[in-house]
This record gives sequence, C-alpha cells and structure tokens, in this order.
Amino acid sequence: LQLATNSDIMQILIQNGAKAQSEDIAKLFTIATEEQPVSLETLRILLKSDQWYPDNPVYTSNGDTALHLSIRYNYKPEIFYFLLFEAKCDPNIKNVYGETLVHLLITNWVSESKIVITIKDLMMTRQWDPNSSCNSIDDTALHLAAKFHKPEVVQFLLSETKCDLNIRNKIGETVMDLGQNMVGWVRMKVNGKAGDQVTLQFAEVLDKEGNFYTTNLRAAEATDIYTLKGG
Repeated sequence: LQLATNSDIMQILIQNGAKAQSEDIAKLFTIATEEQPVSLETLRILLKSDQWYPDNPVYTSNGDTALHLSIRYNYKPEIFYFLLFEAKCDPNIKNVYGETLVHLLITNWVSESKIVITIKDLMMTRQWDPNSSCNSIDDTALHLAAKFHKPEVVQFLLSETKCDLNIRNKIGETVMDLGQNMVGWVRMKVNGKAGDQVTLQFAEVLDKEGNFYTTNLRAAEATDIYTLKGG
C-alpha cells in the first residue's frame, strides 16, 4: 500500500486482503480524485475488519478523522453519508485545530445547497445542535456562515433552526457581515434596564480567518455606544 501511487491500486489491494495502517487510510482519501474516488466497497471492507475505526484520527499532523478527510478531499455525498450514518462517525469531533465537520462544510468549497441538506440531516438523524461550537474559538454554524459569505445557509439557520442570533464566540464576536462595504446608518431595537450600554463597532473587511478586523482603520474608532434609558 505504501508503494501505491493512485486510489484505484490501493483499493484493489485492500479488497484483496492487504492490511491497511492509519497512514494508508489517510493516503486513500488524500490521493483520491474525481476519476478515482474512494469506493464504498473499500470502506465497507475496512469497516468490517479490525484495521479501521472511523472516528480515530488518521492524520497524525492535524488529527483529522475520516469524516474530516471526506470533506477536505473530493467531497462525495455518498462517501460522506456512509461515514456519517453507516459508520456512525461523530460529527462533533474536533481535530487539533478545533475544527468540526460543520466548520469544514462551511469553510471549504461545498455548495450552499449541500451544506443546508447536510445540516438538516444532522439535526434530524443525529440530533445535532445548531448552537454547538464548531471550532477553537467557539464559532457556531451561524458565525461561520456569516463570516464566509453563505447567505443561503444564514437564511436557513435563522428560519428553520433554533440557532441563537446572540451567541458570542470566545473573542466576543457576533458578526453581522453585509458582504460588501456599505455607507449608511444602523437602526436597531433593544430592550434593557436604564444604564445598560450597547456597543456597535464597524469594520470594512474581515481578516483571512473571517474575523472582525479594524487595523486598517488606524486611529478611527468607528464605534457607537448607546446607553439605554430604561422603560
């Protein structure tokens, strides 16, 4: 298996009894292509053997499980759903960077319609919580969809799930990403007791990780502070 240079050869060897180590399984996913995808037959053989436990990290460098790898490399719905529902992979396992399945779904090249379908399936069959932490800074799916410009996903989460619009991540962010640099005024409705303050901070761009970024504003505060009068 270590000498195999493409996915087809690796799968022929496995289907004929070759023993696979964890690094071989990682290689199986990473060298797969559109023309030579990982087959369900191969995965079922591995699953029935004692060679592979799908939730075990198979990438020693970043702790990705098979579910992580199925999204990173040549996403195929049939493989993904096999891992999720037949192999019973845990969608909440995080790699060493704190990334879950939903984090990778939203931040990679998977289409918005497939993201929505997958989240629906997760909620219906795996009781997935839309307010759960998806990465090391506790971004929820809504945080990520806003940061990575996924309007269809944002709309779905707000209209069809019980996601909390007010949840903050570890660095205190509730990001409202309008998707473009805009000029205007914010109109808001807020309830609270006298003396409570609401702070709105504005930025033109997000950083490469999708986080709030104001360094380019230099000395400009770009901040509104509203003190409630109560009642």
